[in-house]
Amino acid sequence: MELPKSFEEFSLLAAALGAGTLAVVQRVVKAVGATRLQHAADSAQLSIIDGLRVEMVRMHEQNGKLARLVNDLQLEVIQLRDENSELRSTVNDLRDKMQQLSGSSSTRSSPL
Repeated sequence: MELPKSFEEFSLLAAALGAGTLAVVQRVVKAVGATRLQHAADSAQLSIIDGLRVEMVRMHEQNGKLARLVNDLQLEVIQLRDENSELRSTVNDLRDKMQQLSGSSSTRSSPL
């Protein structure tokens, strides 16, 4: 590179260097800003993902509790159906005995 021979050439060279330096600085500032913005976006996404993980764990635990409760209720329904069936059988047996007793008492009281 040749040294400037006049003040005008020196001024032009200084202006060009200044403009180039300014352009580089602007690009660096813009890149740093974009990097910071991307970092903030990444942090927000990680925060959302972590929140979703926590919620998934909570829902998994809740689902386990609900499954156990549903199982307990199903067992109780089976027991109640069995009990109901036994009670219906007992009621039918008692009805049959009542009919036998009312039938035998009517034959006893009738004159021969």
